[in-house]
Amino acid sequence: MSLDFDGVDDVVTHGDISGIDGGASLTVCLWVNPDALAAANVFIGKIQAGVNFSFLVGTRAAASADAECQISAGVFGYVVGSLTTGTWKHFSWVYDGSGAVNADRLKMWMDGVAQTLTFSGTIPATMPDTGTNAVKMGSPNGEGTRGFADVKLAHIKMWTAVLTAAQVIQEMNSFRPVRTANLVLWAPYDDGTSARDYSGSGNHGTVTGALQTQGPPVSYGGM
Repeated sequence: MSLDFDGVDDVVTHGDISGIDGGASLTVCLWVNPDALAAANVFIGKIQAGVNFSFLVGTRAAASADAECQISAGVFGYVVGSLTTGTWKHFSWVYDGSGAVNADRLKMWMDGVAQTLTFSGTIPATMPDTGTNAVKMGSPNGEGTRGFADVKLAHIKMWTAVLTAAQVIQEMNSFRPVRTANLVLWAPYDDGTSARDYSGSGNHGTVTGALQTQGPPVSYGGM
């Protein structure tokens, strides 16, 4: 299953997830199926409105079909033409602040295949501290240059750790998280509009507007 966001005001709020602010490692895996593509939309992020991002995954401001991940405002990596409407794709973003250069610090896999990123700015060694701001799905959280996403999102997994390429592929093919160490969010969105977090971290979501619908193909997203 998945949650369908209308691109107007739908949002899921998962709270202030511990370990992201000021952290040097993060992996975010999610299934994405856009109903419409627009530039500068947010799929998931921890955003301090009008100030900064700890991280943000969404569409690039300059091109609606480019998937990007920002680690602090204006500093990001992206893949050209990686998004299409009406198609489920699995994205894994891995941030490793200990890396020597941008390509070591931020990596992306699409449907289990490593992608070559184009970068803007220098990916920092740690994520900015955005205070008590919540991790939100589909919402710009008041950040004026960003918009709500018209998209279906499913099987959100997040770790405050750096997953390997092999682990990323395992997670794409597994409904349940294979790695449980450092898991801070696992929200399969399979329980109506409750958006429960099954990671054990208690980061349950509050759903505003988004509705449950069919999810990714069983061959990838099923148990």
